Amino acid sequence: MAQDFQWASKVIAFSSEFDYKKYPGQYRANQVLGEPSTFSLNKANPCAWAPSKKNNEESDFIEVGFAIPQKVQQVVVHESFNPGSISRIIVKGEKGVEQTVYEVDSLIALSSARLLSVKFAPTTFKVNAVRIEMQTKYIDGFNQIDAIAIANHHEPYEIRINVNPEVEKQVVTMESLGGAVNSSTADLSPVISPNGKTLYFTRQNHPENIAPIEAQDVWMSQVREDGTFEPAQNVKAPVNNSFNNSVFGITPDGQKIFLLNQYNKDGTSTPGISFTQKQIDGWAFPENIEIDSFQNHGPFGEYCISNSGKILVMAIMLDKQGTKDLHVSFRKEDGTWTEPKSLGNRLNTAASEISPFLASDEKTLYYSTSGFPTYGGSDIFVTRRLDDTWENWTQPENLGPYLNSKEFDAYYTLPAKGDYVYLVSYREGGLGESDIYRASVPEVLRPEAVALVRGTVRNQKTNEPLAASIAYYALSSGKEIGLAQSDPVTGKYEIVLPAGEKYGFSAKREQFLPVSSEFELPKTAGYQEKEVDLYLVPIEKGAKIVINNVYFDTDKYELRKESFVELDQLVAIMKKYSSMQIEISGHTDDVGEAAYNLTLSKNRAASVMRYLTGKGIQEQRIKAQGYGEETPLVPNTDADSRQTNRRVEFTVQSL
Repeated sequence: MAQDFQWASKVIAFSSEFDYKKYPGQYRANQVLGEPSTFSLNKANPCAWAPSKKNNEESDFIEVGFAIPQKVQQVVVHESFNPGSISRIIVKGEKGVEQTVYEVDSLIALSSARLLSVKFAPTTFKVNAVRIEMQTKYIDGFNQIDAIAIANHHEPYEIRINVNPEVEKQVVTMESLGGAVNSSTADLSPVISPNGKTLYFTRQNHPENIAPIEAQDVWMSQVREDGTFEPAQNVKAPVNNSFNNSVFGITPDGQKIFLLNQYNKDGTSTPGISFTQKQIDGWAFPENIEIDSFQNHGPFGEYCISNSGKILVMAIMLDKQGTKDLHVSFRKEDGTWTEPKSLGNRLNTAASEISPFLASDEKTLYYSTSGFPTYGGSDIFVTRRLDDTWENWTQPENLGPYLNSKEFDAYYTLPAKGDYVYLVSYREGGLGESDIYRASVPEVLRPEAVALVRGTVRNQKTNEPLAASIAYYALSSGKEIGLAQSDPVTGKYEIVLPAGEKYGFSAKREQFLPVSSEFELPKTAGYQEKEVDLYLVPIEKGAKIVINNVYFDTDKYELRKESFVELDQLVAIMKKYSSMQIEISGHTDDVGEAAYNLTLSKNRAASVMRYLTGKGIQEQRIKAQGYGEETPLVPNTDADSRQTNRRVEFTVQSL
């Protein structure tokens, strides 16, 4: 049931505030605003106000305002640390009217934090401010106030963990990954690949780490078909060196991993992040990732990269105003990244926000914090992005008592399917100081559905696998969504596509014509996996490809904008091969009269030609030809075969 309380929205005045030099954003007066940030645990709370002195001989006070003036009959104050120092509470209205609603002469120290509820007869005026006066000299230690509320009723307020009721009803079994992954030392920072088949994580103090063993090394384990794990293996150099090493991301194709720290040729490391690309004989030496105006004033940082490779979410101490906060950066065309942007105050608190994980839908974000009421220490929360500003999010929800424990919980990662979560916990019964666990994810906590598209890139002429780059883009906007690489040995690739869009994707390689395909994932569809092989055609005389992602309305020949991305790729090929001459040919199925189909095919070929010439390709290099229904690829026996025959082709006439 909703709790009808109005929480303070602004600070009007205060006697003093504690200046924590290390993290100057903590313990400030503005931390008293909003709902309670913790349970009543009676320990120092960085998200609550504290006066500058403990046991102050003079009285302390704080006065706060409320956005909506109202008549009230209750004031609630959450004293989160060393409670009992409040001596008087005054409610105020317009034109200087005020009323003392609470006053005591003797103060008694309490053994645990309290939610002080002061009830009284309804005020005759609308209250727009509350003043809290404190005699801290009578209550030993620093005295903190976390939140102040008013209400026009006497119903009690309950500090609650923001957890979905459906989650509380479900029993989730937490499963240790066992001795194949967990060791007698600290196992940390798991990252599961989008296909759920490879787990990277960090081990500290392990005897098989690169010396010194006190440092952290990256380890890897493959997931078997039955869901069990192969014995973990040290990833070794160049990913691991004598400094702390950790993976924070894997591309869906498995060809690139992202690493904490930047690697120097002399074997040392410096703060920052980097990536390494898979080669035939192992991992390449890591390359630095450059972020505009990047700085991290804290000793640690955590990062997560999206499946598209275009979004970087980070937990860093950027502005010296608190501990770590969540920020986002975006990849630019030159491979560098934009200046970090805060994800806003709905997610960030004066406590540390750590271990962000952006799910495959690129909207659902999981992270850990102690800045909201938790089951104990830092808990993992989920929030969902509401728009493209990256500042509007749903209120973070706690993952519940089964995925969070009374201890520290963080480092949440899940595959594209979203069915299982992997996380680090310090709960009792583990093999080491910290272990990695897995659990099924309740439906309400899962991200939106995505599709995992996999296949092999091959040479159409020889059928040999090829290493190629694969670009995928939204056909509705032409916006490139991401890039992938096929394996240099097997030619295999994998990409992840969020729901609610029709996508085009094409494989590209030097000296080959790009070949495209498409995939539509409606919002209503659940998780899907789809096999799509891509065939590249060597650039030579007679080479022919179907321009798959070229679209016309029914019985029309004007190009739709979804066609432009693929045609622009052909423009780039023709500009690179400046003497290439081509034929653009239009083809139809056998529905309708042959003469009409012939005319339609000619007009469609001519439309493609006009687009190419409009992009600077000389008209004499292009022949536009319509063949109507004369040259089907397959017999016109059903809707799918007729769709195959309705096509536009690109043929190299000469080079």
